[in-house]
Amino acid sequence: MEPRWHYQNMNPLGLGEFMSNRTALDRYKARVNLYVGDVKGVNPSDPQGVLGLYPVDQDGTQG
Repeated sequence: MEPRWHYQNMNPLGLGEFMSNRTALDRYKARVNLYVGDVKGVNPSDPQGVLGLYPVDQDGTQG
């Protein structure tokens, strides 16, 4: 395994360009969602469990 800057496709300053390309960003988010799935569970910064994509109670049931 090489250091990351030795890879030809590595562009450490390309994040801003990638984030400004909305089509590529949405495509990437859809691919991650396909493999990982939707966000579920309680948000640790929300002790009441009322926030998030799918709000869940503290016991893990959807509210």
